[in-house]
Amino acid sequence: MGDKERRLGEEVAEPEVNEVCENEVNQLVESPFEIVHDNSSCQEAIQGRIAELERLQEATARKLALARKRYLKSEEEKEEIKKRLKGLFNDDEMRSMERLSAQGARWEAGTLVKSLQLRLACGSRGYGLLREFGYPLPSDRTL
Repeated sequence: MGDKERRLGEEVAEPEVNEVCENEVNQLVESPFEIVHDNSSCQEAIQGRIAELERLQEATARKLALARKRYLKSEEEKEEIKKRLKGLFNDDEMRSMERLSAQGARWEAGTLVKSLQLRLACGSRGYGLLREFGYPLPSDRTL
């Protein structure tokens, strides 16, 4: 049963309980002097609703546990990726990748030396192409 159907079922079940209880109250109002009164149908409806809500709570708790497990796994994967990238890039390059733009970035001396070596080895077109591919490198003007 899907969430929408379950919600529809809940909406239907609640008025049903209220309807049964209202009928019991109306019977009491119509005959207040009647000593014997059986309100078991109202209690059964309430107990049924309680059981349904407990099942819903258990299902929600399972979904929450699964979501937490997935979240923790994704956080572990994220940290593993960061660890691997730290072997390739300096801290300033990592910060540059986290930002939308490298504009205004503060580059470390090691990064500038490495970038200048790449620029000299690849030429201006090759260096520009690396920057277009998204490598976190300072601009030609910065070098």
